[in-house]
Amino acid sequence: MNLRYEQSLRIANPILKGSDKWNERIKLFANFTGADGKLVTAAQQVMEHISADKYGIGYGGLMNLTPQTKAIAISVGDDGPYIPLTLETAQNRTYPLIGETYIYLNRKPGTAIDPKIREFVSYILSRQGQQAVARDGKYLPLTAAALREQRQKLE
Repeated sequence: MNLRYEQSLRIANPILKGSDKWNERIKLFANFTGADGKLVTAAQQVMEHISADKYGIGYGGLMNLTPQTKAIAISVGDDGPYIPLTLETAQNRTYPLIGETYIYLNRKPGTAIDPKIREFVSYILSRQGQQAVARDGKYLPLTAAALREQRQKLE
């Protein structure tokens, strides 16, 4: 596994300023299927590993915390503010290390969006679409303000 993939870039770009000069003892984990057929995520493995190392630092979601690990407040700069990782700070994008997912539409300037694509994106931005996002559990639904902003882009 290399260090130029999505998760490590979420750390390397804002914190290491794009550098690949990680600690030489870095441990990398990958998702795999356990003997019982269930998915074991890299984030679960990170938390298990740092649970045994009181000086360990790892990156994973709140759902992967163990009794021996905790989320820490972080800041973009040395002087703060230090933002705690909460549902609210992840949703409103104030926590510095959140991951975002984008949808890009490729169309000629001044032309209409293909009606099928418009309908798909409209569904994603609808109440039903956001409820589906919440049910799936891999991503957080958008805030009302973010939904309004994205819906305006479809106009």
